Amino acid sequence: MVLSIVLGICCYIFLITNHFLRLTGNVNLAVVFKGFASLCFLSLAIYSFVKCKKKSDAFRRLSVFVLTGISLAFIADIVLEINFVFGFVLFVLAQFFYFFAFIGYGKLKPRFFIISAAIIITLIIFDVASPFFNFEKEGESLFLPSVVYMIFLTIVVVQGFESFGYKDIRAKLMPVGTLLFALSDLLLETYVFPSGIIPKSLAEVIFIFSNFMYYTGQLFVAFSLSKDYLVEKK
Repeated sequence: MVLSIVLGICCYIFLITNHFLRLTGNVNLAVVFKGFASLCFLSLAIYSFVKCKKKSDAFRRLSVFVLTGISLAFIADIVLEINFVFGFVLFVLAQFFYFFAFIGYGKLKPRFFIISAAIIITLIIFDVASPFFNFEKEGESLFLPSVVYMIFLTIVVVQGFESFGYKDIRAKLMPVGTLLFALSDLLLETYVFPSGIIPKSLAEVIFIFSNFMYYTGQLFVAFSLSKDYLVEKK
């Protein structure tokens, strides 16, 4: 538990340093500290997995998929600063692995399809109708890729909430974590795809806030691997 707390504190220290350096113009050094912050949640995930001595086959499979997703997210955090499109693809792959992890909660129920479809349609309408976003980047539209990512993110969050059926707190941290970084990405749209309506200073504040939500979510997901909650009945 002590190491988990230390890694969490270090993550926030590195993240604060990253934003301070970014705001003062030291972008290259800021990227380094962003990498350190991401390394903290990856380290916590690995430590949690190793610490969990008794793992059922189902939880082991779930953990391997989650670890793969977190590892891809760690790489994407760095790559995104160098090549936006490649980093974006890695984040999509990360959601792909999270989804396969959450299949471990059971078969997809009718409510999964209904809720997912309702959320996806609502978000697409919002993105299309909202004046806050401009999906044109370097002469190309990134609207379709963003929709694809949103679809994966939505089904991950919706299926992840099946984990609330288990008693252990770690089971409940998993869906809360995925919801946090989903909300983080929704806020991030105003910074990544600005239309110019939102003042740059406000967009910067939103960007910082969304980053803290994202890293908190990843820490929650990482810590949730420290105990096999699947052995408990729903």
